[in-house]
Amino acid sequence: MGKAKKFSGTLFRRSWGFWSMFLILLPVSVYGQDNGMSIGYGTGALNPHERFGHIPDDQGYEFLQVSYFHQFALFENGFFVLEPYFSYTYRTMEGTDLGLSLYLKYNFLNWNSSKNSLYATLGTGGVVTSVHFTDQASHELFILQGGVGFKWDRFFIDGRVRHYSNGGFATPNTGLQSIILSTGFLF
Repeated sequence: MGKAKKFSGTLFRRSWGFWSMFLILLPVSVYGQDNGMSIGYGTGALNPHERFGHIPDDQGYEFLQVSYFHQFALFENGFFVLEPYFSYTYRTMEGTDLGLSLYLKYNFLNWNSSKNSLYATLGTGGVVTSVHFTDQASHELFILQGGVGFKWDRFFIDGRVRHYSNGGFATPNTGLQSIILSTGFLF
């Protein structure tokens, strides 16, 4: 029990840079006009030699994710998106993630005065996790992600593939993949 408590405190002390970036960028996103919230479900997927819903060592991996985001217009159909998120892993490991995604979003098919669109996303970010992944020697991970989605008026649904890695800063660094299905709204 003492070891878990020590780990928890160490996790947040070691990640001061991440927390600083999160706190600096969050107010920037609050005062925009194109904000949104989403809730999603994720599971391990596309991991070599593993069943769907599993990560290496045949561990089940499922989580729920809640996010807030702000999109900055770059040009007519292109956006830069800032998305802090929180996720809770509940199978078979248990823990929490606090992450920040930075990605580009492109509406490649619009109709009905741009209220409806199909879009694609591609980006990166970072996450601090309390989950002990045996194939990652660190609790501070980088992410790469891409996905597609559909927006109908102010509501949307999207699917993403996310890759987690410690960026080679520690060994082992096998990398983990998950898919996330989410739905939400813009305001």
